[in-house]
Amino acid sequence: MADSKSAQWSTLLSYSSGITLGGQSSSEDYAVGLTKSLPSGTGGASFLGSGYFNDYARTTGTVDYSGNLELDFSGFPHQRPDGTTTTKVFKHINAFMFFSAVTGVNDYFTINATGDNAFTNMFNGESGNLKVNPFSTFEHLSYYGTPVTHDNRMIGIYNPLATGVPYKCMVVGYNESTGR
Repeated sequence: MADSKSAQWSTLLSYSSGITLGGQSSSEDYAVGLTKSLPSGTGGASFLGSGYFNDYARTTGTVDYSGNLELDFSGFPHQRPDGTTTTKVFKHINAFMFFSAVTGVNDYFTINATGDNAFTNMFNGESGNLKVNPFSTFEHLSYYGTPVTHDNRMIGIYNPLATGVPYKCMVVGYNESTGR
């Protein structure tokens, strides 16, 4: 049996400007970007930590109006392609992305690690409470893996709006229960 997995993280910001004046043209272009493939496998050399990933989870839904969505990385919901749902238990995460369809000028959501079992590892030991503006995502990338423990595993997504907001999210990490 052959089993292959791949995960890639990519981000890009670019700028382009051009002007023509009196028959002369000038332009300026600049881009900053990063594309990185994450290492797959079942473990890592001691100098790499436990950086390999072997699984992922994806979920979609709606954050209720003035509601809080709690996500647990040691019991993360995964929507399978056939429409059924299962739960994934991550020992560490290499990448996490949360996208919400907020589009209004004053629309936003916040992401935080507060309360019992807060996943402060994602925020360098702090609580986060980061505001994410319209047409944006929250992204966390940890090439070598951010540890998930029994008391450091929960994040919250808060929607302060008066309407429910659709979302998509995905996590890539190491799931000890996959047996691979």
